[in-house]
Amino acid sequence: MTEIRLSPPNLRGLTSSDIVCEIQELQVKLEANPSDEVRPYLRLRFNWLLNELERRTRLNDNGIKTTNKEIIQTIKERVPIDTVLAWYTDVFYHQSQWTYRCTLHGEDKHPSGVIYKDENRFHCFVCNAHGDIFDAVQLFERLELIDAIKKLAKFIGLEIKPFEKQPTDSDERLRQTELKVNHLLRNPVGRKRVSKYD
Repeated sequence: MTEIRLSPPNLRGLTSSDIVCEIQELQVKLEANPSDEVRPYLRLRFNWLLNELERRTRLNDNGIKTTNKEIIQTIKERVPIDTVLAWYTDVFYHQSQWTYRCTLHGEDKHPSGVIYKDENRFHCFVCNAHGDIFDAVQLFERLELIDAIKKLAKFIGLEIKPFEKQPTDSDERLRQTELKVNHLLRNPVGRKRVSKYD
């Protein structure tokens, strides 16, 4: 069987309820015994969704409900992707485009990554690592999103107030979502389904 090398999708735009519903749908499909060709892709998507829920839980445990969009936008506007990549690897202009030697998949003798300066994004064609400046810091330094935000904010001189945990209604909603996911994973699919409108 060949190895599946796909990059995880950006699930940040989905609500936690949408993720739970999609997990349920995937669990039904997996239990319906799909063909051997489709099963690995369903399992992969299932794992990505669970990882996203875990990521949100960790952020919530650290007291982070949302990140200020103005801070994120300011950082994106003021920090070019080639500067961030240059912290970790060689960046150079090659054959009319900006490229870099990606060190995420091992030593790279030739440029395997392309920098899209107009979009402030990068992509490696060997290990399929890609994203924006926050993803680059997270990948190369193995940091969580909030730590990448703090590092880039400090680089441009932005002072971010410490995140304080304040209990809100979103805490209760996240706790309810976690309970639903745990219930879903422990019980067979024929029982009460979680609705995305709960």
